[in-house]
Amino acid sequence: MAKTLKPIATKHKGKINIATIDAKAFGQHAQNLNLEVGEWPAFAIQDTTKNQKFPLKQGTKLTEKHVGKFVDDFLAGKIEPSIKSEPIPEKNDGPVTTIVAHNYKDVVIDNEKDVLVEFYAPWCGHCKA
Repeated sequence: MAKTLKPIATKHKGKINIATIDAKAFGQHAQNLNLEVGEWPAFAIQDTTKNQKFPLKQGTKLTEKHVGKFVDDFLAGKIEPSIKSEPIPEKNDGPVTTIVAHNYKDVVIDNEKDVLVEFYAPWCGHCKA
C-alpha cells in the first residue's frame, strides 16, 4: 500500500499525512475509524483536530486513482464525516426530545432555544438507576 499511496502523499505534502497500519497487528484501530474489522485493505482519513472520520467505502479497490480522488474530494470539503448513530426517531414530538448523533447539531447547536441535555447509556446500571 505504501507504494500505491506515495504519489498521493507527495502531491498533498503539507496538507495531509498518509500512514499505513499493519491490520494483523493493529486491526482493532479500524473501529476507531468507522471501518469494519477484517475487510482489508481499507482506507480512511482521520481529522484529529475535529475528531472526525472519513472512511472510504470498504470494498473499493485501493488504487492510486480511487484513493487520490477520495483525498482530493476530502480536501475540497466534498465528503461528509462518518458518524455512528442510531436513526433519528420517527416520532419525536413529546415533552422530551430524543437526540442522536444525526440530529444533535440541529436540536442542540443550531437552535434558538436553551437546551438541557441528559447523556446516558441505556446499558449502564448507574444510568438506569
